[in-house]
Amino acid sequence: MGVAGPYNIGARDGHTYFYKLEPSEALIRGYSLCLAARDVYLKIATSIADPIQKLDAEAQAAACDLVVQTVSDGANAIATTTAVEAEHAAKAILDAKQLRPDPPGKAFGIRLKDAIVARPIITGLGTLEVGVGDVAELDAAVGDSDGQPYWMAQEFGSAHNVGRRIKGLFEPGDSPPSQSMFREHPVFDVGVPGSRPMLIQRPIPAKGFLRGAGATAESFRSSEFRTVEQAAVRELKLIQTGNHPALKAIRRVVR
Repeated sequence: MGVAGPYNIGARDGHTYFYKLEPSEALIRGYSLCLAARDVYLKIATSIADPIQKLDAEAQAAACDLVVQTVSDGANAIATTTAVEAEHAAKAILDAKQLRPDPPGKAFGIRLKDAIVARPIITGLGTLEVGVGDVAELDAAVGDSDGQPYWMAQEFGSAHNVGRRIKGLFEPGDSPPSQSMFREHPVFDVGVPGSRPMLIQRPIPAKGFLRGAGATAESFRSSEFRTVEQAAVRELKLIQTGNHPALKAIRRVVR
């Protein structure tokens, strides 16, 4: 379980993600405990002769189904929150590792931080998976002149432009390339007439914003799912002892 690889993973919702968080072991355990307990009570109900005990076992089985629904609802809520946490984590990493100021206005059509999308992925038993980094959204963000997706250079780093000489000016201010203004300007306007060439000497450092977001999301989700699992165990114990608050109402319906 955990963060799936390799990157660019197709999901059941029709999207392709950089990362996909697979079903949580804690959640699967929660489902398994509930379903196993329900099956035990149903088996007792079909094998016992005493009508009162039979009705009690049927009520306990029905109460287990309620716990299954509670676990499913918890899974849906956690997956939604996990997707939000993943997006926040990716943007926080980009902010922390940003080397240049943001370009002014709408210098870039879609900014990278605006293209980070994570989603809960609905499955048969509830929301067991989370996709981090919709690749189509990332690909639509600001791109490089050679066609390389910009997000990949930011995620993994890139040295493909090292050694190139590019004519242009830094904006704002029509500033020529200058080591004294290293990383002070947000935009380099390529091909400005009369500008002198700039030699690219440094590679783009890897920021790992999507990998970091995937790890953060997995840690958050695992902690939240353990809470759901523990709550399910407590409810199953109440069902076993006949003290679950839903049993009384269920017995009236069953009878």
